[in-house]
Formats: sequence, C-alpha cells, structure tokens
Amino acid sequence: MRQGALLEAYQQHREDLLGFLTRRLRCHFTAADLLQELYLRLVQAENQGPVLNRRAYLYRMAANLATDHIRVESRRREILEQNHQPEDLLETRGPERNCMADETLRRLQDALQDLPERSRHIFFANRFEGKTQQQIAKELGVSTTTVENHIRRVFEHLAKIRDQR
Repeated sequence: MRQGALLEAYQQHREDLLGFLTRRLRCHFTAADLLQELYLRLVQAENQGPVLNRRAYLYRMAANLATDHIRVESRRREILEQNHQPEDLLETRGPERNCMADETLRRLQDALQDLPERSRHIFFANRFEGKTQQQIAKELGVSTTTVENHIRRVFEHLAKIRDQR
C-alpha cells in the first residue's frame, strides 16, 4: 500500500480521531499533540505493508499512543509522589530532627565562612546567582578549570563537615 493512502485516510478521519483521543485523555490539547504524533509517524513510516482497514488501523495507532501517554504520565505521577517533600518540613519533623537539622545547617554555614573568599564567591555565584562556570571564569579572568576546581573543593569541604558527627 502506498503511504499516501494512509495519509488520505488520516485527513478524512482527522476530526473523528481528535474526538476519540479527547474523550480518552480528557484533554483537548494533549489529544491534539498525540494526533500530531500520529501524523508524524505516518509520514515517517517506510515500506508499510498492506492495510486492509485504514480507519481501524488509524484508530489502533491513536489508541496505542493514548495508552502509552497515560502509562508515562502515571509513572511520572508515581515518581513525583515518591519524591514529594511536604511543604513545611518543620511541622513533619520531630524536635530532635529539627535540632539536628539546625545544627547541620549551622556547621555548613560555618564551613562556608572557613573557605577562601574567592572559593566562596565562585560557589555563591554558581549555586545561588545561577551563573555558569564559563560566565564566572570570564568575570574573574580565570580558566573554566579553575572555577571547576574551586567549586569541587567547596563541595568536598562541605561534604566533610556534613559527615562529621
């Protein structure tokens, strides 16, 4: 079967396919995205074998795309729920954990103060101001490797302090 016949069938049933996907996904915009994906797959398909019922074939492809989308979104939701942190950690932790967290934070803040000024500046620019290592290197007139080394040393220092109990 020539590829054009499937594209013609797609054009003929496009609105019905959009309605089918919208009902299945309960979102018109997602359905439109998947319908576009269906079209792209049809365009990219090579050496397609004979398709006896083009309409059924298109609906099967659309259903498969919807099923895959639902599966991916479901897994994404599971991962987000597993990694969800309560918005107010102070209310969910006991007093002991609060005290330990405060102590760890104080030790890390002190550790940052123990660092050389240049390392501290590079670290804050990168982590809190969102500057790239290349931007920092250019501003300070040093190599990117130098910036990387400063950041690495800061992390090593902070890790040592964190792991001390």
